[in-house]
Amino acid sequence: MNKFFKEYRNKEILAGMFFVSVLAIVLIPLFMVAPYNFQSADDWSFGANGYHILKNGGSVFDVFIGAFRVTWDAYISWDGAYSSIFLSAFEPAIFGEECYVVVPYIMIGSLIIFEVLAILITVRTVTDEGKLFFSVLPIILPSIILQILYCPSTVESFYWYMGAVAYTFPHALSFTFIALFIYLMNYKGAKIKFTVLYMLEIFITWFIGGSNFIVRIYVTLTLFVLTFFMALKNRTVLKRALPVMFLTLFWTLLSIFAPGNMVRFDSSFAAQSENPIFTICKSLYSTGNMIVSWTNIKVILMLFIILPFVLMLVRRMKFEFGMPGLYTFFSFGLFATQLTAVIQVKSSFGARMVALYYYSYHVFIVSNFVYWIGWAYNRFIKDKKANEVILGFINKWILCYTAIFAAMLFGLILIVDKKEISSYTAYRDYKQGWAKQYADEWKERFEILHDDSIKDVVFKPLSVMPYSFAYTDLQTDDGYIWLNYVCAEYYEKDSIIVEK
Repeated sequence: MNKFFKEYRNKEILAGMFFVSVLAIVLIPLFMVAPYNFQSADDWSFGANGYHILKNGGSVFDVFIGAFRVTWDAYISWDGAYSSIFLSAFEPAIFGEECYVVVPYIMIGSLIIFEVLAILITVRTVTDEGKLFFSVLPIILPSIILQILYCPSTVESFYWYMGAVAYTFPHALSFTFIALFIYLMNYKGAKIKFTVLYMLEIFITWFIGGSNFIVRIYVTLTLFVLTFFMALKNRTVLKRALPVMFLTLFWTLLSIFAPGNMVRFDSSFAAQSENPIFTICKSLYSTGNMIVSWTNIKVILMLFIILPFVLMLVRRMKFEFGMPGLYTFFSFGLFATQLTAVIQVKSSFGARMVALYYYSYHVFIVSNFVYWIGWAYNRFIKDKKANEVILGFINKWILCYTAIFAAMLFGLILIVDKKEISSYTAYRDYKQGWAKQYADEWKERFEILHDDSIKDVVFKPLSVMPYSFAYTDLQTDDGYIWLNYVCAEYYEKDSIIVEK
């Protein structure tokens, strides 16, 4: 049996490396356009303080202190998402426009790393085996690849710092936060390790509670649901769970009841809030509609790819996978809570929000798939003759099986959706020269913006707006000139306008 699992382990590593290679190929075009990306809109607004501090000879520590002032000003006047605002004060371009290149690396990297960590920590909670890294890669990477390829908005989710740090980053972090919570509630190891991890979890509550309304609400509810079910089996869990739950709730309420939120609500949504019952029903309906619309042949092929790896993983787990229908019910409800706040104020689903829903959809689909497969394995296969037959078949044919279904999936993507996937649009912007042209025109603008002798600036419109990464441009005098105002404030100009 040891020989059997050694053979499988080697094949598992090969499969993991294959998907790492595919992911690298997917990412290359997205990173190729990164050097041509520059700040925009709210980046200027929240980054101005740090930019001015550094320009006038201040230190990074001064920027750090100044970030608290930026956060407080926003907290009382416009937005209670204090942790997102705090991070926005460090938008990379304050150190130089060329530093903005790091944004997609940070945001895409956080999505990948936090999702891998989440499944790794969760699996580690229910198995005593070590060296699980290559066991989870073939399960989570196919999903991550699809998330990146079909991201509803690469601009707002990966390239625009303010949008990404307020939505993509905390959303990805929340996956690891929840997984670590489950791990800590079941931890039985060394006290020092537990203390370090527990303090890390406590620290993250500050970020989660002060993030966007989608994350803070669904994470808080998820902690309550998890604690309830874990406490049914072991009431001592409450001693560990309550401090995390209390702090997450405290920071969330601090964010929700910020004076700035009231100002923003009164100016934007006060006259158009929905009935609560209608909001809940529409949240459930919209979530179901999203799941149905996104569950296509590509997702089904992805599930077929991970099936044998899931089977080999669940057999090593010390977990019952009981009541799978209940798991689906609650996971669906928690997914739906992410839509509730937007529907409540009759707001539209912004592109960066839809991107979060798409990431959550994949977590929902993959986690439910694993749970149902674990339930089916324990009930129909484990401790039966079919177990050895299935394991033997998987060990013998898993690489061939993976190659066939991976070829079907990626072949279908290239044939049917080639011009729609993120890697293609980024490569097109690079290959056609649009990315470089966009950057060259902005560099010409930067020369003027950095010239302190010019106070009233008039720009020509940009000739190109690359689809994959360009967020928005400065406006003509009849456009949304707030963009021009914050850009002028950032570069200390009296006015900026774009010719018609």
